[in-house]
Parts: sequence; C-alpha cells; structure tokens
Amino acid sequence: SIRFPDDPRDRIWQKYEDVSEWTDVPDTVNGIVQNSPNDTYNVPSAVMRSVSTPLNDSRMDLSWSSDSSMNVDIATKFFVVLYFAEVEAIQGNALRQFDIILDNNTLVSAFSPISMMTSVFSGIVQGSGSHGISLVATSISNLPPLISAMEIFVVRPLNESSTYSEDAHSMMIIQTKFSVKRNWAGDPCSPATFSWDDLNCSYTPHGPPRITGLYMSSSGLTGELDASFGQLT
Repeated sequence: SIRFPDDPRDRIWQKYEDVSEWTDVPDTVNGIVQNSPNDTYNVPSAVMRSVSTPLNDSRMDLSWSSDSSMNVDIATKFFVVLYFAEVEAIQGNALRQFDIILDNNTLVSAFSPISMMTSVFSGIVQGSGSHGISLVATSISNLPPLISAMEIFVVRPLNESSTYSEDAHSMMIIQTKFSVKRNWAGDPCSPATFSWDDLNCSYTPHGPPRITGLYMSSSGLTGELDASFGQLT
C-alpha cells in the first residue's frame, strides 16, 4: 500500500484486486506525474504511476458493492472519483482512447490520458446494490484503456451546523502556522463524530458549535504564541 509520507493526507492506497486479465502498463517515462493547478485531490505520483491495463482486451470492468456495515439503502449515493495518467512513451501512430462508463451511463467519451499528468473524473451513483465502471476503447484506438486509481465515498447528509466561523478560521491559521500533523481536515467540530483530535467542542441547539478547549502539549510546538489562539474565546 501507499500512504504517508508519499501522500501528505495519509490516504491508504491499496491494490484493487489481483485480476488475471490485467497487467501493469510499462512505466517508460521518467519524472513525476504532475497534478494540474485546479486539482484539489493531489494524488501522489507513486499512485499515479501504478497503472493497470487489460492484457488482451479493449475493455476494463471494475465493480464494487456495499455490505451491511456501511448502513446504506436504495437512496444512498456514492461519489466516485477516477484517476488517469499516461506513463508509457507512446510511439508513432499509437493511440489510446476510451470511453468511461459509470453504471451504464457514459461519464466521458473518447478520452486520451495525458502523458505524466493526472486527469480526474467524478460521478455519482445511487443504490445499495452492485455498481460498475467500464473503460471501453473507441473504434479508432489501437491501445487498451488504463486506470491509475479510484476513490469511492459514501455521501452522508450533514444535519449539523458548521463550526462558528471565527473559531474555524483561527484553527486553520494555527494548523498552517505550526504545521500540525493530525487528522485536522474539514470542519473542526462538525459532524461531531469526526471532530478534530485534541479539541473540545460545545454544542447547543440554538447556535453553531464552539471550540472550548485545545490541547497542544504533545504537538512539539516552537516559536511565539500566535494571536489566533486569542480568538478562541
């Protein structure tokens, strides 16, 4: 698996599964797979270089299904994110071009991966049954489809208020200034189940959550105390 420090967000990237009809794309281009400036997913180059393709076919099929532990039903939505990059040196008249199909609906037509550059596509599917992704070569393609990685998220409705804006802003400054390495992502206090480590949050039915405690003794902080701490009142 690939995770921190290759991935600063410490996502755990694991192999999809061993598929006998697939193989690795020859990694024949040197360098780092780049992310475009507006790419907020920031998948590590090590993940993007781990590219799979079918051995002797013009089609790749991937699938997943939910289980009882996920607490899903026919109304549940899944947010699917797919990542592609060309890591093979394409020669002469060779062309890699394919359609990306999500649950029998075409997400992208006639896509050609860009050399050493991450391309990201996303879509939403619904329901508690099985779901599928198909990558199908176009009629003019003479190379098979490929894929680097994918992420699948369960979409959960957020019924809680977001953290009081000044508290949240102060925490963002503290996180950036002191390079705090914790699970500090998203809203500090909401949802309560995923509130940040080492924070105390207070919740009332008539207002947004407030940060009432911050424990930094084990963070190894150095330097002057930032004024943003004083905003947490």
